[in-house]
Amino acid sequence: MQDPLQQAQFVAQRVAELHADGVALDKIAVLYRAHSHSMELQVELTKRQIPYVVRSGVRFFEQAHIKDVLAYLRVLHNPRDGLSWQRLLRLQPGIGRRSAVAVAEELSKEQAPLKKLSDGVFENLRGRQARAMSEFAGRFLPLVSASGKEPGRLVEMVLECGYRDILPLVYQNFSEREEDIEHLARYAEKYDTLADFLAELHLLEAVGAETLTLDGEREEALVLSTVHQAKGLEWNVVFVLGLCEGWFPHSFSLSEEGGLEEERRLFYVAITRARDELYLCSPLASDKGNRLVVMRSSRFLDEIHPACERWAVERAR
Repeated sequence: MQDPLQQAQFVAQRVAELHADGVALDKIAVLYRAHSHSMELQVELTKRQIPYVVRSGVRFFEQAHIKDVLAYLRVLHNPRDGLSWQRLLRLQPGIGRRSAVAVAEELSKEQAPLKKLSDGVFENLRGRQARAMSEFAGRFLPLVSASGKEPGRLVEMVLECGYRDILPLVYQNFSEREEDIEHLARYAEKYDTLADFLAELHLLEAVGAETLTLDGEREEALVLSTVHQAKGLEWNVVFVLGLCEGWFPHSFSLSEEGGLEEERRLFYVAITRARDELYLCSPLASDKGNRLVVMRSSRFLDEIHPACERWAVERAR
């Protein structure tokens, strides 16, 4: 595949074809090394209204840290969004839950919320909380000044303007969550404006809600899972995503003693989950900072049986 987007389109299309041929969706699984590697596929499945469940956690855009980042972006786009103000203010050190709710309500009622934030005068804040609010404003206002930039860059700036420091205070697996956010930034680069990006996410949320309703009615859904969560399970058809150096084997593991062998064991787990058909997917490139980065196929692909059928998916013209 050319890139993660084409990988997602291929898998979604093949799943639809298999289902049309009589394979139940819950007999098909898509496995990946890290949760972020499934983001493009989750978007594509939602667009096509193919029901899916995520065994490795919640859906990508429903994860708490992704919702945090989107709260920053939504406030930039609509400074009177009280719920988004609440979410990002509650993350800030020194601002309690009750104060966050009060300040969010105050800001959402203002004609010029960002000016009020800059002025720094709030009825409900005194002493330590007032200082914490002032510190937050100092971190957040540079993001406001950059609000006209492309959405991918804005996602990166959310990290730079204080959220990277908040992650380890709020979440245990903060390195993995930061990787998710970096993946979100790469995905956002395909949109010209923040308004376009948020409008697409709003549409996906609406379609996703309809799909979840369908899931509840018929209980048949495609399975998405990390390889770790798939141990001991089998499906008729299995797709393994992101078989590239740095993704699978994962770059974090390569720096640890014995990490490569553990990655090889995980690869063995992945390829032995399939009863009938196995698809191993390897994108050739990935977007990073408005440039295309060539990716090398996973070394594990060199170790599989040469009799395996190899496909090359061409980009549609």
